[in-house]
Amino acid sequence: VTRCLDAIPREVERLDRSFELIFGAKPSEQPKSFDLGSMCERLKQLIAARAIRQRVEVVLELSGGSKEIFGFEDVVQGALLNVIINALEAMPEEGRLVISAEGGASAVTVRVADSGGGMQPLLRTRQWRPQFVNGGRQTGIGLHVTHSIVESHGGRIECTSNVPHGTSIEITFPSAASTGRLGHGSRTHR
Repeated sequence: VTRCLDAIPREVERLDRSFELIFGAKPSEQPKSFDLGSMCERLKQLIAARAIRQRVEVVLELSGGSKEIFGFEDVVQGALLNVIINALEAMPEEGRLVISAEGGASAVTVRVADSGGGMQPLLRTRQWRPQFVNGGRQTGIGLHVTHSIVESHGGRIECTSNVPHGTSIEITFPSAASTGRLGHGSRTHR
């Protein structure tokens, strides 16, 4: 409970910065290189309490080499968090959520796979559009915004769903090494 309460102010600040970037306000931070594996670990901790309440087993799998990408860390975290929350919503009463990150020379891939009911084939053709909803308490902008964030970072997002055996969202970003932007913080090396 203490960890969750400590995370609330940080998450509110992150959301404020994300909205600034999404809606065109002047960003308060510069793009930098950051590690997606570490981000996945933080996100797993952030959702832990909800997963326990829903009896969802959360598994984190990290493999491959460097998972460093270049961009706006808060915005990418918001996009990944949205995909993870959607996966939890697909499993309201129990399930298994696998978050995996794999680093390669040219790309870093994050997969979020749930054991929920899956998405009907007709819906999968519209999931990235604004106002798409697949359940009760949704606004219809989450996946659209996530798709836009991923593309703005030079990445791609794909969905594989197998009714009734769950959905897998795969997000691939160019690695920091492939963009020539290595290093931590706002420094870059070319």
